[in-house]
Amino acid sequence: MNRDQIKAMLEKATYSDFLSLYDTYKSWLVKDKVEPSTHFPNSKNEIAVFQFRCNEPISFNDEQRNNDILCVMQIADNSHGIITHIFDVTCDPKSTKYRIAHSAAQIYRGNVGAHRGDSNRPCIRSDYGFGTWYFRTDEKGNIIDVNPSDRFESISGHIGINIHNANGCYNSSLGCTIFSSEKEYQKIFRDLITKCNNRSNIMVALIDAEDLEDIFSADDDIPDFKNAEPKDEQKDDQESDATETLNDEPKEEPNEAGTSEESSSDNQNIAEDAETK
Repeated sequence: MNRDQIKAMLEKATYSDFLSLYDTYKSWLVKDKVEPSTHFPNSKNEIAVFQFRCNEPISFNDEQRNNDILCVMQIADNSHGIITHIFDVTCDPKSTKYRIAHSAAQIYRGNVGAHRGDSNRPCIRSDYGFGTWYFRTDEKGNIIDVNPSDRFESISGHIGINIHNANGCYNSSLGCTIFSSEKEYQKIFRDLITKCNNRSNIMVALIDAEDLEDIFSADDDIPDFKNAEPKDEQKDDQESDATETLNDEPKEEPNEAGTSEESSSDNQNIAEDAETK
């Protein structure tokens, strides 16, 4: 499925559709890549997060910039009515660099906290349960075998993979999910995560778009919302604030060494140089 098809699917999805997608994906994944303590929302003002990587699992954000999708399903009432929020993001690191991290397809338990200790930048962190499953690549983009005894190419650990804003930088991810629009982060996303009722247990699913047809085929009962037609781009201005894209222009990333996003060290393990414990 392409980006337009995925967005069309998400825009028409109901609570039952999202729950079916979650259940089907959970069954399709290798068991070890599903955090067992994850909670799927069931009550008013709880949220779930679905990320869709719309390129190869090992890709870089300088190849197809901010072309991935992040969807927040928010329960709006006690009858499982929902509001769907769709954002353009990147799930890929900024460029080739030795030992840079790439998140693997998985379901993990997110929790709300400060990004790199900055209380003005609330984010969804991944430091509960197994953390996140991830790959590392070398300066040529080849996967590094970081755990030869493991039967997976990826490994799990607490390495500081967060979902957060770019903070004015143009292309900055070292493995985190980064918003394309600062306005969407400031005006929509940060309120969603700081005011939701399940801040300590947010279901986060990272799905490779290329796997969607296979995932759907694993369950004959999954709703046909996956067949939604892409919307007419000329009608974008009629969309609600929940799904509208606010096209602000990002700043160029600073050129000085050590000033790009996620490059400085603090007391949080980060994707750049932390090892699995």
